[in-house]
Amino acid sequence: MVELVDNEAFNEKIQVILRNTDYNEEVATNKLKLFGYDHVKVIRDYLGIVDKKPPAIKSINQEIYKQFREKLHIDKTDIEHIKEA
Repeated sequence: MVELVDNEAFNEKIQVILRNTDYNEEVATNKLKLFGYDHVKVIRDYLGIVDKKPPAIKSINQEIYKQFREKLHIDKTDIEHIKEA
């Protein structure tokens, strides 16, 4: 009985993939196995959507110096534009 439910769920996931992609049943089955039976990951891969990585946690000092560098870079490019004009 459990295998029947798993088989039905597997077939349902295959049908979802087939409706949302141009894959045939064989390719959809292979992709589903490749992505750990997660049909959403298969569709995201087909559409070319990349998973977002969480931003790295920075210390306060890292953030302060990052802002200093950005500000100095902006000021430098502004001065260069004034010299060109």
